Amino acid sequence: MKTTSGYRLVLPPGWVQVPVRDAAPGTAHEVISTAFRKPPEGIPRDAFTSARIELERRLERMIAKAKANGGLELFLACGHAYANPVPASFLVAEGSLGSCDDPLAVVTAIAEAAARDGGKPGQLTALDGAPAARVERIAAPGPEDDQASLRIEYTTPVPGGAGRWMVITFSTLGDGDPAGEYAGLLAELFDAIMSTFRWT
Repeated sequence: MKTTSGYRLVLPPGWVQVPVRDAAPGTAHEVISTAFRKPPEGIPRDAFTSARIELERRLERMIAKAKANGGLELFLACGHAYANPVPASFLVAEGSLGSCDDPLAVVTAIAEAAARDGGKPGQLTALDGAPAARVERIAAPGPEDDQASLRIEYTTPVPGGAGRWMVITFSTLGDGDPAGEYAGLLAELFDAIMSTFRWT
């Protein structure tokens, strides 16, 4: 089996790719400055500058947390819908489960465990030929998140990766209702992005 060196995705307009594993001290500033060059029409420059500084601080914290959890890259929605920012992101992380002779059994167990934990039943799928589990749940507010969010997680073995696994986690607040229609539309967008996933 060939060794996999990475992956690629096709992103729709309005999404930004943020390096996590190779992030430098100025990465958050560079990303926010590039994504938000000038204030939208009707937004005062002072308010825009303050919001940009806060976004930069939040992104710095997100990068640090993602890096500590094996994150490779973070993808942020930086577009707008009806003049409002799109509240969505997803993280690509890698870890190890040790040697595994039957990856399909592992992803099946992950999908089955989702229903037992009170969430939606997990789904078995594939990412460019590799077996994967797709698990969707509503995450309750926590110490770092003051609102509930919709989470979707794809877990898949890295082909030829000798125990390497990839976990891709999507998160959105929706319009304040993580179980609502808007959150569901953003989840569909994420699944559409994942349909373009290819190993390299």
